[in-house]
Amino acid sequence: MNKLNQPLISIAITCYNAENSIGRAIFSALRQKWGNKEILVVDDCSYDSSVSIIKRLAKTNKNISFYIHKKNMGVAAARNRLIQMAKGDYIAFFDDDDQSHPNRLSEQIKVISYYEKRHSSSLVACYASGHRFYENGYKYKINAIGSNEKPPHGMAIVNYLLFNERQKGLYFGAGTPASTLFAKKSTFFAVGPFDTKLRRVEDADFAIRLGFMKGLFVGTKKNVFSQFATISQDKNPEIAFKSELYLLEKYKTYLEGINMLGYSRLWIKIRYYHFSHKKIKFIISLICFLIKYPIIGTRHIIRSLPARFFHEISIIK
Repeated sequence: MNKLNQPLISIAITCYNAENSIGRAIFSALRQKWGNKEILVVDDCSYDSSVSIIKRLAKTNKNISFYIHKKNMGVAAARNRLIQMAKGDYIAFFDDDDQSHPNRLSEQIKVISYYEKRHSSSLVACYASGHRFYENGYKYKINAIGSNEKPPHGMAIVNYLLFNERQKGLYFGAGTPASTLFAKKSTFFAVGPFDTKLRRVEDADFAIRLGFMKGLFVGTKKNVFSQFATISQDKNPEIAFKSELYLLEKYKTYLEGINMLGYSRLWIKIRYYHFSHKKIKFIISLICFLIKYPIIGTRHIIRSLPARFFHEISIIK
């Protein structure tokens, strides 16, 4: 497709203290085979050399625009700023520690266009498949939601994200990470801004709201990005725990209506105790979970804990 006939795609990159990787992320945006694109970067008040790297690259590439937050506001606020800056018909989120392959935009717009026509809907979110690399050399395959079998839509994604219900025949893959999200700009405006009260799981909240609007969740079969496992201030158990509890409070009325609020709260506590290495509390809460929810709780554990155990063994240095 000729560049003049291509819709404009806004590549939206969030950045926070990513001096070792932000250049790689921006270069991967510049190397996209899709001709009609703009590259937007929002730095969330980094205190390392990220800003100087961004400014230097923007100085030599006229299609790079950036905005620097004067105080740290969180990734949700950075994403909202990028959406406001975007001039494109579509927005593709790239993370500051990921490297997108040159065909990522062309693959995602191909997938999303197919489903928009097939379902006569513009409320489609497309996620990317790829790999995550760890320092010990372990490579983890990330299969995008909806990339195999039937893609989830509507309440199926709401229930999956709030209490891990997985309807048969639907493929939930790696869930709904905003780092690989691609959608029409009109979809972002229809759903509304990312919740700035959330330091984590802001992408799950976005997907839940899109699910309530009967949105469709699809993904690329091809691997179009590489993710490199990193540690940051927002990636700690306490922040995740608080964010996940806040998320449940947002949808408390719905969860109470289907008698799943207690279930979701207890599962979040189990996850928190595990990731914060509180072994006794983890075991006690796990036993309580199985006693209180013997059938659905056992199913949840069988499909979650073994995979988590083998994953954590694999990433040990």
